[in-house]
Amino acid sequence: SGVVWNAELVPLQVYDETDQISSQAYVSSVRPALEYILQQKIPVANLSLDTGSDNFSIKTAINALVKSGVLVVVAAGNFKNNNDVMSAFPANYEGVITVAASAPDDQFAEHFSSYGKRNVALAAPGVQILSTVPKGSCTYCDYSGYRRLDGTSMAAPMVAGAFALAKALAPNLSADVLKTLLLETVDPASDLAKYTATGGRLNLHKFLTRVKEAGED
Repeated sequence: SGVVWNAELVPLQVYDETDQISSQAYVSSVRPALEYILQQKIPVANLSLDTGSDNFSIKTAINALVKSGVLVVVAAGNFKNNNDVMSAFPANYEGVITVAASAPDDQFAEHFSSYGKRNVALAAPGVQILSTVPKGSCTYCDYSGYRRLDGTSMAAPMVAGAFALAKALAPNLSADVLKTLLLETVDPASDLAKYTATGGRLNLHKFLTRVKEAGED
């Protein structure tokens, strides 16, 4: 149970099972996953991944998703980079919503989160997020099946979840309208102003309130 408490999830594996979370996803795995999203008409896609370089086939696949109305949410990256200066992919592709991480006090998670006034749309909670993990003794495992993790890979699904709720609340609203409403309803935070385009953090209540109003018009 997370931001969306009653949703169908479609997990698509693009990392080799031996890879660490900090490694790069394989282009040969990412492209088929993106094509599957399009084929199955999945309305919201969360991409907590980094391909390491600009790739024409992935860019083309993401453009197809955006053009078809899929809400594509991407993690900004955990490299402390300015994505406006050091390009990140797929975080810097057009049409996606790229998310940085904020801390519980609405401070920017400067110890890991990448950022960008032009290429990173907003921040969302990404510090000490309770998450499911494999049971066992691997680097990111825990015998309980749960761990608190930091990362923009924790923040991006918060926004993807917000979009999923919005689609359930007002299914007739277009992706462009939902993206606009999302960015207009962030909570401004002084520490986020220099790191993201909106200068704010996701506010789920304000967003869904505006979505409901727009859906009733």
